[in-house]
Amino acid sequence: MKSKLTWQEIKEKYSGLKKGLKKSGAWTIANLAIRRELHDWDTIIVIIGQRGAGKSNLGLKIVKSWLEIKREEGMIDSINWKKYWKENFALSTLDAIEKYRKLEDRSFLFIDEGADVAYSSDTMTILVRNLIKLLAKIREKKIFTIICLPFLDMLTKRVLQMTHLLIVVPYRFKNLWSYAFVYARNPNPLIGGDGFGFDKAKKILERGLTLDYTMSERWVIYKGQRIREIYPRMLFRKLASLPSFKLMFRYRPVKKELEEAYKKYVKSKVMNQEFHTDLVSRLKFEKLEYMYNTVLYNLYTKDGKSLKQLERLHIDKFGNVLLSAGSIKKRLERIEAMEKSPDREIIEEKVFAEEEEETT
Repeated sequence: MKSKLTWQEIKEKYSGLKKGLKKSGAWTIANLAIRRELHDWDTIIVIIGQRGAGKSNLGLKIVKSWLEIKREEGMIDSINWKKYWKENFALSTLDAIEKYRKLEDRSFLFIDEGADVAYSSDTMTILVRNLIKLLAKIREKKIFTIICLPFLDMLTKRVLQMTHLLIVVPYRFKNLWSYAFVYARNPNPLIGGDGFGFDKAKKILERGLTLDYTMSERWVIYKGQRIREIYPRMLFRKLASLPSFKLMFRYRPVKKELEEAYKKYVKSKVMNQEFHTDLVSRLKFEKLEYMYNTVLYNLYTKDGKSLKQLERLHIDKFGNVLLSAGSIKKRLERIEAMEKSPDREIIEEKVFAEEEEETT
C-alpha cells in the first residue's frame, strides 16, 4: 500500500485535490478524508441505520473510492483486497483495537459492529467503552476510520464528540438504492452538546430507524424506466432540518463480487468471535420476536383479550410491568399494518433446533 513518494512530496504534489462533488456522494466523502489527511488530520466516520438499510454497503463504497483516489494520485501503488480483508476490516471494536496496533500510519480501518447479532445491555456498555478507547487512539496514526453501528444506544455523546462525520442511512428502496444523510460535527469547543445537535433530535432517529412515519410515493427514472418509489418523505425532511446536516445522496449497492467477498471474509466471521459471550444471531432474535408478536396478535384478535388483560399477562412475579398496554397497542398496530409475510429465512429459522434433535 506504500507509495514510492515521501509523505512531504505527496503533500506538495496533491494538496490541490479538488473539493466538492465530482462523481458520487461516496467519492466526495473519500476525497474529503484524503484532504484532511494531507493536513495531518485523522477522519472518523460513523454510519448508523437499521439492519439491511445499506450501512456496510455505503462503507465499502467509501473505502473503495478512497483507495481508487489514492491509486490514481500515486499515493499508493496498488489495491490489494485480499490483504485488506485480513488486516483492515475488523469484526468488532475489540478486534479493531488489536488490528490498529499493526496498521501503518495513514491507513484505513473498517469496523462493522455486530450488524447480525443482538446484545445484552451489559455487553452494549462494554462495546461503547471499547469504541471510545479505540477512537482516542486513532488520531495517533492518522487512520481513516469507518464504523458501522446498528444501535442508537452506541451513539453516545462521547462517541459523537470524537466523530467527524455522522452518516444516517434511514431507508432502502427494495434492493435498488439507499439514502444517506451526512452530518458534520461543529469543531468549535465553545458550542455545547455533542457537536451535531443530535442530543435534541434522538427521537427523530428512534422513530425514523423503525420507519415509524407515513410513507409517500413519487415517480423516479431508473435505467431509462419510470419506477414508483415508496419513501418516508416526512422523515427525510426532519433529518435534513437538523443543524449539522451537510449533504444527502442516493447510492446503489457495490458490485456483487465485492459484496460477496465482504460477506465471506468479514460478515460470516462475526458469530465466530470468541470474545463475545452473550450474543444471539439477529436472525434468531427476529424469529423469536415474530413468534411472540404472532401469539400476542392471536390473543387479541382470536381470543378477544383486551389491552389491559394482555398487560396483566406481562407482569412478572415481582410485580414489574414488562410491557404496558400502550406498548402492546403499538405492537399490534405494527402487525396489523404488515402487507406481506416476513422474509422466508425468518419463517424457516429453527430457533429450537437443539430441542427438536433431542426429541427425535
